[in-house]
Amino acid sequence: MLNELVRLTTDCVKNTLAVDVAEDVALVSAIAQRVNPAVKIDAVIAVGKKRYWMGLVASVNFPGKTIEECLQVLHTDIVEVWNIQDGCGYLESKELKKLMIELVGNQYDEPSDPNTIFPRAYSLLGGLTALIGGLTSPAAPIVIPIVASLLLAKWIFNVALMLQCLMAYIVDFIIIMQIIFGLLVNAHLRLSRRLIKLVFKAYSISVERSKVHKEIKEHVKLAGCFDRDAALAKIIQLIKEYQMKPESMEELQSAVKAFENNEDKDWGVGKA
Repeated sequence: MLNELVRLTTDCVKNTLAVDVAEDVALVSAIAQRVNPAVKIDAVIAVGKKRYWMGLVASVNFPGKTIEECLQVLHTDIVEVWNIQDGCGYLESKELKKLMIELVGNQYDEPSDPNTIFPRAYSLLGGLTALIGGLTSPAAPIVIPIVASLLLAKWIFNVALMLQCLMAYIVDFIIIMQIIFGLLVNAHLRLSRRLIKLVFKAYSISVERSKVHKEIKEHVKLAGCFDRDAALAKIIQLIKEYQMKPESMEELQSAVKAFENNEDKDWGVGKA
């Protein structure tokens, strides 16, 4: 009922106020609410379109800014829209940012199917369920496999690679944040390093991640690096298509009951 109430309120605001006012009010309301993931998805897309996505896809040259600074803005804006209580600062930690950079970058070094770097690819739901089932004890660590370290400087010398990685960062991180938000709200879990690692690893080995990266690579190859409208449309299409669906999130509820959400000592990054 709360999900539906939030959605109806957002729609009413958009439809009854002047266009400019309605858009801003609806956006503030969407960011503030902590109930409906679908409304959050719309809000994060709206914020991205207003602030930086058009600039990212219009030019991969950032006058006066380093690539690290641009990624910081991108990452922070996405975290802020989801409005998750994070007293420990996990979502904006340097460790998570490093994991995200490696996730979106390493896949493009693979000459063949990205799935080959993992022994098996799962759906998002299947990956989460399998990972939870594979934790044989509450103390079992969640180790995140990293194939190789990607230097940000490498992006600078390859315009197409940079655009691919920036597009992938937006799509990947929004989907990861949507799952974290859903588990916190629907399964009443608390935010922890262990929970973030679970979601990150499940997305890393998912079919959805492989498809997202493959489609971005093909898009940039066909459309080029400077068609901002096409790139923006592709980002939005991928977010909408590959986000975890409500029915999958509901199905996940039974699986997460077995998840021991104790706090891991560190980020547990290892070699694949």
